[in-house]
Amino acid sequence: MMDERFLDQAERAVEAERAQAVQRVTSAVAGTGRKACLDCGDEIEPKRVVIDRIRTEAEMLNYVLSPRFGSVTKKTAHRFRVDCGGNWRTALELADTCARMMQANEIENLDHTVVETAAALMAGHA
Repeated sequence: MMDERFLDQAERAVEAERAQAVQRVTSAVAGTGRKACLDCGDEIEPKRVVIDRIRTEAEMLNYVLSPRFGSVTKKTAHRFRVDCGGNWRTALELADTCARMMQANEIENLDHTVVETAAALMAGHA
């Protein structure tokens, strides 16, 4: 009987602490915290992500080639985009194949012949 009363008192104390914590959070949000949250929400606008084919050599250079191979000519970027068809997944696979070929043959700079050979290898023609 004594244990049950002790448990009831403990449960009531926990509920009271929980209610106080909720009240503190609510008052903070209702005051300056609410304004800060609204201001933050105004600054963060909805974003839209569009995943589409790589349409230009500049996109190919910026997103696939330059981060991986450094400086690459526009002719090489054009050949790369044509060989992968502007497809992101194919572009990344072609970049992997080019990197493996360059490492195996100790080639330092990516050029259109490496891209053509890697594309032929991927297509099963080499």
